[in-house]
Amino acid sequence: MWRTSSVCLIAIFFFVARAAADVLPEDYEHLVGNYNLIGQKPDSSETYSGTVRLVATSSGLRLERSIAGKNSAGIGHYELKTPDKIPVLTLLFTESKQSFSSTCHVSSDLDNYARLTCLYGVTGKTRQPGMEAFFIRRER
Repeated sequence: MWRTSSVCLIAIFFFVARAAADVLPEDYEHLVGNYNLIGQKPDSSETYSGTVRLVATSSGLRLERSIAGKNSAGIGHYELKTPDKIPVLTLLFTESKQSFSSTCHVSSDLDNYARLTCLYGVTGKTRQPGMEAFFIRRER
């Protein structure tokens, strides 16, 4: 009896864990906010800073960027990457008539605010990806 119960519990755990691994995080609310951005351009050693605003939409996120007085916009959504199906945030945006794709790892800072670290570039054209980090701006 004990052995049967153990096998059933292990099977249930396996199927629940497997189902959870296939579910994409659909709640973007924890990412919404205004961020300070620091970065390095693709294929360059040039660094920059600016601001980013993430707004929740019915299909993911709207991205509003402002760097050196130039504004750009884009969208964001979660995707599963690598054979391990790790959820990452994919951002697509246009800047200076060039379309970029960014893959971001989402974590949290010590106060549980979202922290994003991203690699980005132009698919098939970028040799060395650019890097960006988003730090939440706590409005006072």
